[in-house]
Amino acid sequence: MLSLTPANDRTRSAEAIVADWEARMEGMMGLSQVEFDIDGGGPPVGRPIDLRIVGGTDAGREQLADDVAATLRTLPGTTRVKRDVNEPAPQIEVALQHRWLTYYGISATQVGDIIQYAIEGQRVTRIFNGKEEVHFRVTLEENDKSLAELDQIRVRAKDGQLVPLNKLVRWTWRDTVAQVDHFNGERVIRVSAGLDASVTDPLTVFEQVQTAFARDNLAEGKDYAGARIVPMGQILETQEAQSGFTVAIAVALIGIALILLLLFDNVLESLIVLAVIPFGIGGALFILFLHNQVLSFFSIIGMIALIGIMVNNSLVLIWHLKDTAHERAALGWVAFVIKGTQSRVRAISLTTITTVAGLIPLAYGLGGYDNYMSPMALVVGWGCVISWVVTLTVIPSLYLWVMKGRTGAQ
Repeated sequence: MLSLTPANDRTRSAEAIVADWEARMEGMMGLSQVEFDIDGGGPPVGRPIDLRIVGGTDAGREQLADDVAATLRTLPGTTRVKRDVNEPAPQIEVALQHRWLTYYGISATQVGDIIQYAIEGQRVTRIFNGKEEVHFRVTLEENDKSLAELDQIRVRAKDGQLVPLNKLVRWTWRDTVAQVDHFNGERVIRVSAGLDASVTDPLTVFEQVQTAFARDNLAEGKDYAGARIVPMGQILETQEAQSGFTVAIAVALIGIALILLLLFDNVLESLIVLAVIPFGIGGALFILFLHNQVLSFFSIIGMIALIGIMVNNSLVLIWHLKDTAHERAALGWVAFVIKGTQSRVRAISLTTITTVAGLIPLAYGLGGYDNYMSPMALVVGWGCVISWVVTLTVIPSLYLWVMKGRTGAQ
């Protein structure tokens, strides 16, 4: 693992740096494919675009994987498009001689363990050097790992006899795929890509891929022999997170509404308090748009936190108006609402100022930028400013209009 300097201390993004590394390493001998993952230190994890081409025939999977990779390269914001390279490579296969295994009473597992120990070695002990754990492995020297030498390894039979390995196995050279990956029991090819978060997001890219293939298949009659696209990585985690956040926000709103109903014993006043939420959320989304930020995992968390702050400020105002309702007859509706709002300006403003002052340095990376926490701070900080304006202007006006209309006062 390589740790980069903080984002505000360098001129290039992590995506640009790893793209340069991969380009430089592609020409190295002995490497068929090089891929770097960027770990930002928080969810969602994995490559931003991680698609699995699952099922179907080998030809269908290969064709779909090639088409998906070609489509990703045309989409704005996608970088470092990769697909699994499954080129045949020379391998040695071991064919067991079951007739001799049965004759000597030797199991296939026993032969497999002997070959594995000869090639990879066997861990025999460990020691601790301070805090470092050091393992010791016993293995053959490299010049003893040739097939001729391996043939002379002895395997103990059931009756104690030592049998040479060349009696029990036959070595076969073959060009074959080095590794076959599976997903739920079906063969799979992985297609992945990086992402410029200032341009797009994983879900948008996945929707564009789905739309492109649905349109092309319908127009051109393409057939991938049953192969299909399955999202993984950040796409899957973001989908699951958004579903969970939808439930969390719904539960939060229902809980807040019930508490307000118990507090005010009045549906209209409770709804007036909650009316600040759409303005704050809309403002937060507008701030993300102005700062060229996408709606990320942590920005949604920031919106959930923002709901509580907005309701608190609105609650302070409406409860004060309810608590001083006895002054309304003497002052009249307009003067009563203006006076009540003015008396709450200091309390609401101080709460907003202290919250924003604490979050703005994190939002703009003053002292250190965090790719994940900064969008959350941006949402909460500017959301508080917008809800402050709404609480002191829109909410009093809404309260005046609703409550005055309800009582029929002039």
